[in-house]
Amino acid sequence: MKRFLVLILALMLWGCSAAPSFTQKVTFYYPIVSGDPKQLIAEYPVEGSGKATEELMTEYFAMQDDTLIKSFPANVTVSSLKLKEEHATLVLSDEFAVLGGIDLTLACVAITKTVSALTDVTTVTIGCQTALLDGEQSLTFTENSFMWTDAGTPSMPPEESTTPTK
Repeated sequence: MKRFLVLILALMLWGCSAAPSFTQKVTFYYPIVSGDPKQLIAEYPVEGSGKATEELMTEYFAMQDDTLIKSFPANVTVSSLKLKEEHATLVLSDEFAVLGGIDLTLACVAITKTVSALTDVTTVTIGCQTALLDGEQSLTFTENSFMWTDAGTPSMPPEESTTPTK
């Protein structure tokens, strides 16, 4: 009988103990401040347990860290994130549309890598609520949209010679 009571007491204590907390690490990608102009993207692991992808993307745009280039204008928010099979459509607030040129390209690289890592999609379309991005309603990227060399370093195409040929 004592064994039975000890067993019941042990089961009761075990049932009252705190449930183990499982955390899922996810990776955010950002352009970084670096002395090496070829170093483009930083991996930034964060806790992602139980969070929806849209919530994680809201955290992504709000991230503050001195080592990260602030590649996104202030107050950029996620208006919507739709996932359909292997495609994600991310609509951002119009503040994102102030980016252009290389700043827009670097931001899109980082966003594409982040959304692809969070959702396992292969194609990401980035747009704004009402504004245009470099004259387009939206921009679509895949991992193959960018050329990479070792360790995520961008590969720059050779510049054309400016020396006149005879």
